[in-house]
Amino acid sequence: MSGMHQRRSVVVVVVLLTVVAAAVLVYSGVRQTRIVVGAEPTGEVVAKGLFGANHRYPFDAFGSFTPGGEPQQRLVANARSTGVSMLRYPGGTVANTFRWTRAIGPREDRGCQPGGGDGAPLDSTIGPDEHMALVEQMGAETTSGLSASGAT
Repeated sequence: MSGMHQRRSVVVVVVLLTVVAAAVLVYSGVRQTRIVVGAEPTGEVVAKGLFGANHRYPFDAFGSFTPGGEPQQRLVANARSTGVSMLRYPGGTVANTFRWTRAIGPREDRGCQPGGGDGAPLDSTIGPDEHMALVEQMGAETTSGLSASGAT
């Protein structure tokens, strides 16, 4: 048998084995996994305290506050209309390195915070007092995050 003829024979055998194996799987009752997501109401209610958001403080809380430290009223109205009932402060990765003592007192006297991702310095102009003003205006609740990465 020539080399070319042997290669063709091997290819034919591999193809035949693949087809037979596939047929055995299909006809032996093996099914593919299927995931179905239904949007029908289940009657279950999500607890009010779970529908919330992370309140990230740098850069005037990413536009949540005026430069003077007052909550943006459009944000307050939108949060109320969508049912946001919980704000976590500090929220997100910035909570990992948050130093509470740098976030209290007069805004102009507050120290910088180490960024949660890269450690770059972040402002502390939106502290617990400003956060609570926003929470109260929204009619929401709050939880506080504590950094386990160092003394605060």
